[in-house]
Amino acid sequence: MTVTDLPREMARRYIDTFPLKDVARVLLERSGAPAWAAFPPFVNDLARVLRGVLEAALVEYLTIPQLAALARFYATPEGAAVMSKLLAFTDTVTPALEAAVGAWGRELAARLRALSSSADVPAPPKEDPQ
Repeated sequence: MTVTDLPREMARRYIDTFPLKDVARVLLERSGAPAWAAFPPFVNDLARVLRGVLEAALVEYLTIPQLAALARFYATPEGAAVMSKLLAFTDTVTPALEAAVGAWGRELAARLRALSSSADVPAPPKEDPQ
């Protein structure tokens, strides 16, 4: 292995800890894919595609020591247990986060509307042309 291959190799080792076939099945299910799409050859093919996308992103955003640390952790029994729970965690937290952000956005919009209709709204400060 050459030095230039090291980041990709470390990303590969980390991705090896992912349950990519499970992720592929969940993505197919969520996308409304027909039942036949879950046939093992198709799931395997989608897992291969996911691996390529994930490896490229990991190599771009994480360092070799960070990738090595993640691979070491997720190769442990504790790391494997965490990894097995991440899909369920994401399923649980994503809708809650989206709802919280939506509620915050509606509240902010209401406050801004109330401020803009108030006669006591101060004029915005003038920018210094420096």
